[in-house]
Amino acid sequence: MLNKIRNTAKHSAIYSLGNLSTKLVGLVLLPLFTSHLSVAEYGILTLFETTSLLLLTVFTFNISNAMIRWWADSEDEKEKKSYVFTTFSFLLGFLILLNILLQPFSGNFALLFYKNSDFRIYFHILFLTVTFEALNRFILSLIRVLEKSVLFITISLVKLTVSLLLNIYFIVVLKLGVEGIILAQLIAHISGFILLVPFLRKYIVFVFQKSELRKMLNYSIPLMFTALSGILFSIGDRYVIKILMGDEEVGIYSLAAKISGFLNFFVLQSFQMAFLPMAYKMYKEKNAKRFFSKILTYLIMVLTFGGLGLSLFAPEFVKIFASENSDYWEASVYVSLISVVTIFFGIRYMFELNFHLSRKTKLLPIFVSTIAIFNIALNFLLVPILGIAGSIVSSIISVVLLNIMFYVYGRRYYKVNYELTKVFLIIFIGIFLFSLSFLFMDINFWLGIGLKTIILTIFPIVILLGGFLEPIEKERLSQAWQKWKSPKKWKENIKKLKKK
Repeated sequence: MLNKIRNTAKHSAIYSLGNLSTKLVGLVLLPLFTSHLSVAEYGILTLFETTSLLLLTVFTFNISNAMIRWWADSEDEKEKKSYVFTTFSFLLGFLILLNILLQPFSGNFALLFYKNSDFRIYFHILFLTVTFEALNRFILSLIRVLEKSVLFITISLVKLTVSLLLNIYFIVVLKLGVEGIILAQLIAHISGFILLVPFLRKYIVFVFQKSELRKMLNYSIPLMFTALSGILFSIGDRYVIKILMGDEEVGIYSLAAKISGFLNFFVLQSFQMAFLPMAYKMYKEKNAKRFFSKILTYLIMVLTFGGLGLSLFAPEFVKIFASENSDYWEASVYVSLISVVTIFFGIRYMFELNFHLSRKTKLLPIFVSTIAIFNIALNFLLVPILGIAGSIVSSIISVVLLNIMFYVYGRRYYKVNYELTKVFLIIFIGIFLFSLSFLFMDINFWLGIGLKTIILTIFPIVILLGGFLEPIEKERLSQAWQKWKSPKKWKENIKKLKKK
């Protein structure tokens, strides 16, 4: 089991490097955005990206998840490649059809969203961006199945470099504003697709399995609705804030989400990329359930530690990334609350896995859509009272309720005895340590930095000495420390990891 945990950690770390690069580019661009876009324009950009994410979920049917599932269950290489061809062909054909149907109505969408038909170019770009990003995500899912994590981040880095350079050119030189940002995204996705097509060709055979496609769609369409409801659940509040408070508040909230999103992007998404293919391959093994249980505990440890760090230093982060526009500084207040949401989303991911492993996915959209509707209703109730904080509190309440539903019903299909006492105690310790920072809010800047660093350091000490780790786990940590503590050995250790 420890070897599988190590393998998960290895691929998660590699994906994290790629995601870290992505986030670093985002952080480099953030001061550019805040200095060249007003808070309201940043809110408009955020709503555009939110709409793009919603369309991406609908356009893809979550078919790549079905491809991963069928690939993992097959032992025949030709059959696996036929699954890839079948699902990719379906996706490509559907995306072409949707562009034919939707592109002529871009002006109508512009009037609906922005009350100005001049914004039609946004939607021309949007539909093409979603198309190429969907195709890229499918091929990258295949790369994940094959555990080619280095190739994954290589492609990601190329796309990021293109996006970064074009953003700077379009925003600073051509002064294109929001249009320049979304145009840079489109060109970056097209570049990635051109690089990925030769790789895809190696893993397809031209056999279209119509009957299996029907089964895959029966499996993936509920997941699509689950993902769509999940997106509305997690980012639909931006639309509520826009309706009740305006674009400026959306911009402030979005900056807070961008900073706390480092936790989601660098830790949770990297973990998901590495873990899901492995979970499908080993869920029938004897020690699989204990493995899943330990994985949740480790995941919450890392998420809580990261969330604590982001929350403690949020004021400094915001002032660095929006140094030229103090209108954004209010965002730091909300980073800690959004980090709590991310931690509970980590729990949700592991509880939801029980439905995927048992192929009982039809219940998921019912649960998630119910909670999404509840969350939006709660937003309309709390935002007028608490403002932006009301929206985040709504998300916390909703995700806790969703976790309870997933835990109770998921155990009927695939029962895992998670270490829930440890999990919630770890979260409580993180919240308690963060609350200590309120004791010295108005002290000297550098003294505050020092005290916050001490608080952050206390967390791993408590985990190490507080009985959260078993003796064998402490031993493995000690061995890992001895192996990696010297930077001189990093190059040699990384080479060894690649060979495994």
